[in-house]
Amino acid sequence: LSVEDPTRSNIKVKSGSEGNSDLFKYVENECLNPDVGDFSTESRKYSESLVSSNSDSIEITLFDTLNNNSNLSLAKLRDWNLNLLEIDRSEELAYVYSMLNDFDLFSIAKIDLGVLDRFYEKLRSLYEVNNNPFHFIRHGLSVLHGVYVLLTSTKVSEIFTSIEVLAILVSALSHDVNHTAYNNNFEILSGSLLANRYHDVSVLEQHHIATTFDILQESGCNIFGNLDAKDRRYIRKLIIIAILS
Repeated sequence: LSVEDPTRSNIKVKSGSEGNSDLFKYVENECLNPDVGDFSTESRKYSESLVSSNSDSIEITLFDTLNNNSNLSLAKLRDWNLNLLEIDRSEELAYVYSMLNDFDLFSIAKIDLGVLDRFYEKLRSLYEVNNNPFHFIRHGLSVLHGVYVLLTSTKVSEIFTSIEVLAILVSALSHDVNHTAYNNNFEILSGSLLANRYHDVSVLEQHHIATTFDILQESGCNIFGNLDAKDRRYIRKLIIIAILS
C-alpha cells in the first residue's frame, strides 16, 4: 500500500510537549484515584502471561505494505464512510501508520516504524486470541478511525498537543485488546480471574489498559520509548483515563 505523503495543512495542534494544563490537572486530581485501582506488576500477571505466550519473532512487514501498488489518499482516510472491516489484513498497519503520520507523530514522538510494526502485531494477536466475533482488531481499527476523523474534520485537535493526540489515538486502537467476549457484569457475577484481580471495578477496562502497557513493555514494542520520562508518564495517565472512560 503506497501512502500519499500527507501535508497536514488542515490539522493544527497546540505547540509544545508540556500538555494541556487543565486536562493534566483533571487527570491527576479527579481520575487517578485509589478507587480506580493500580496497574502494578503484581496486578498485571494475567495479561503479562498472555503477552509472553505470543512473544514469537515478528516479521517486519510495514515497509512492504507501504510500497504496494494501491494508493491511500488523505481524502479516503478522512472519509467517515471508510469501512476498515473491508480492507485487506496486510493493509491494516498502513492505515494505522497513515493516521498517526497525518499529525506528524512519527517525527514529533520519534516513533520507529519497526517498533510500530511489532507493537501492532502483538496488539493484534491479543485482540484475536479469544476468537471474539466483535471485539477483535478491526473493532479497534474502526474506533481509531472514528476518533481520527473527529480530530481531522473539526477544530477539536487544536485543543490538544501532539503528545495528547498520540495518547488519544493509541487508546482508541487498544481500548478493547484481549476482550473476553463477556461484559463486566458477567465477569463480576461469575467471580472470574479478572474480576478478582481488579476487585469488581471496571474489570475489562482495567484489563485492556494493563494489557496495552504490558505490550509496550515487551522488548522492541515501546512506541513511546524515544520520548522523555515526563511525556511517557503523561501519556500513560491519558491512556488510563481514556480507556476507563
